[in-house]
Amino acid sequence: MLAGLVLVVVGLVAARSVEGSAPAGGQTVLVQRGDTIWALASRQYPNSDPRTRVEQIERLNDLDGPVVRPGERLRLPAD
Repeated sequence: MLAGLVLVVVGLVAARSVEGSAPAGGQTVLVQRGDTIWALASRQYPNSDPRTRVEQIERLNDLDGPVVRPGERLRLPAD
């Protein structure tokens, strides 16, 4: 039983360290209720064209379209 608990703790620590990282120096965000990719792109990159950032986010996360759901984790491109 102790071994099982140790495995769970190790798994949680490993998952947490991966969660905050993204390719090419980007970050990961947790989609909240009411969020859209457009809103995330506008908020995270206020000095960029949101259309370009939306395309990058969709590509980076292998999304088929702009629909996201609360609780999803999205990787964001580096600035």
